[in-house]
Amino acid sequence: MSEEIKLYAAHFAEIYDGKTPRFFKSPGRINLAGEHTDYNLGKVLPIAINHHLLIAISPNGKNSSRIYSRKFDEMISIEHAELFSTANHWANYVKGIISTMQSVIHSEIPNFDLSIYGALPVGAGLSSSAALTSGIGFALNTVFDLKIDLLQMAKLCMQTEHDFANVKCGLLDPVACLFAKKNHLLVFDCFDYSTQNIPFNFEGYKILLIDSMVRHNLAQSQHLNECYDDCYKAASAVNKYVAPANSLRDVKMEQLDTVENMINKASFNRAKYIINEMNRFDMCLHAAQQNDLDTFGKSMFQTHHELDSLYKISCPELNFIIEQCKQNKNIAGAKMTGGGLGGCVIAIAKNDAVQNFIDEMQNAFYAKFDLQCNIYTLQSDDGVGEVV
Repeated sequence: MSEEIKLYAAHFAEIYDGKTPRFFKSPGRINLAGEHTDYNLGKVLPIAINHHLLIAISPNGKNSSRIYSRKFDEMISIEHAELFSTANHWANYVKGIISTMQSVIHSEIPNFDLSIYGALPVGAGLSSSAALTSGIGFALNTVFDLKIDLLQMAKLCMQTEHDFANVKCGLLDPVACLFAKKNHLLVFDCFDYSTQNIPFNFEGYKILLIDSMVRHNLAQSQHLNECYDDCYKAASAVNKYVAPANSLRDVKMEQLDTVENMINKASFNRAKYIINEMNRFDMCLHAAQQNDLDTFGKSMFQTHHELDSLYKISCPELNFIIEQCKQNKNIAGAKMTGGGLGGCVIAIAKNDAVQNFIDEMQNAFYAKFDLQCNIYTLQSDDGVGEVV
């Protein structure tokens, strides 16, 4: 047993009547291609990363469940028959995944004690909410043998975001958390729900995570919901006036051009980005498999440029990081990852230049924003699973 697990097991026993829990690890994720195409039924290319939450759980035989968050140092008690969201509270995700799971099994899940440990930064674009819902859902499914399959679990996690956090997200995040494999790219088709794990290795390079230190808030979440709505307004216009289209996956650029004057500018520009990003996907996947970092890196830079200029979800801090990456010959490519309006940039850097790049980036960022940006070296990791 690792020292981390020993420490958390001792804490769990201290707050929960001496009980010994089962532990489950739930990773964050980054997406290498197909940014924001998931809720437009495109394809995505995520990996799970070696930064994770730990979920400790034990049945309690009581009339309610007790949930503790180490990050917020708060314990709540909930009754499974009365689950409703509370404005801007971390426990919404816990309540939500319990509620959606109960709707599938058509009965109440037995009560339990649960603690959330680990450190995935909230609002950084690493999908901390999906790590939380996926980890808790997987743990409950395993401990109580609820027989919910992984794809259905991912859908329940997405439903939790929609119903309990009011965020119109897609399936990318929970699928990445649940299906990813170490040293593999996960190819997920959000239309037919097919998944494929493909071995990969950026030979001679490392993936870096550069944290802008800008975090999401409620207003930004509403902005992202507007992006979702704008995409479907464009698809609906094409469907009404040009050709059948259930989502932007079905739309070609010339069809979007036909309805440009029938939709607002934001909707047109966001739809244009999504169509371009879907067209880039196959090229990116092939480049990653061939270790063609030149092609892959140029595509990353182009994606970020359009996320800023067309999709309108970047910010000055992210754009500054990208410009520093472009000017550095040892960076093959970089782009923001996650919902946007803050969060992190992922960059692909030559192995022997990593430390110099980190020093230069941190100095430049501090000089510009009077703020220290955190930079991490990432490794791919397995998806959610029990820690034995």
